[in-house]
Amino acid sequence: RWRGDDDEAWAALDEDTGRRVEDAYQSFVAGEEERATLKLEPEADADGRPRGRIDFRTMEQVIKSPGAGAGERRRRLLRAAEAEANSEDLGDDEEMRIEWGHGQDPVSGHGFATYGDDTARILEEAFAKYQAGENLKGVMITGENACDYLVDFKEMQQLRLATRRVRHVYRHSVG
Repeated sequence: RWRGDDDEAWAALDEDTGRRVEDAYQSFVAGEEERATLKLEPEADADGRPRGRIDFRTMEQVIKSPGAGAGERRRRLLRAAEAEANSEDLGDDEEMRIEWGHGQDPVSGHGFATYGDDTARILEEAFAKYQAGENLKGVMITGENACDYLVDFKEMQQLRLATRRVRHVYRHSVG
C-alpha cells in the first residue's frame, strides 16, 4: 500500500512499516493526531541505513545524513490505491499527480479538503522553487472562497490574512 521513490522505481515499504505508516496517516487525516510526522523505529534498517521520519504534510520520508553538518535526504512517498497495492509496477511519474489540500474541522468529520487545480498548480510551482533554495518561503493565493491566504512552505501552514486563522496544508503524491 505504501511505496517510496527510490530514484528509478517505486519500492514498497516493508509490511510492518507500511502498517504503522497507514495507521498514523489515518489518525492524522481524521484529525485524531495533530503531529504530522511519524518517527520510524528502529532508527536504522537491517543494513544500518538511517530510516528517519515520515512527514504527512509533504508525503516524504526525511532521512538525516550521518555526520556533523550533514544535510537530509527526502524520499517521496505514495499511498497506492488497493487495486495497485498488489502490483510491483506503478508505471512512470506521468500516472501520478500531486494533490494539495488544507486542514478542515475534524469535529465535522472533515480532516482535509483539497485545493482546486489552478491553486494546486500555483502551489506546486512555488514549492519546487522553495525546495530548490530559490529564496521563496511561501506564496500568497486567493482561495475559491475569494479570501487571501499566505501559504508557508517551511511550516506547511496557510494563514487567512483577514482573520489570522492558521490551518495546516498538505502535499501528497497520489496515483
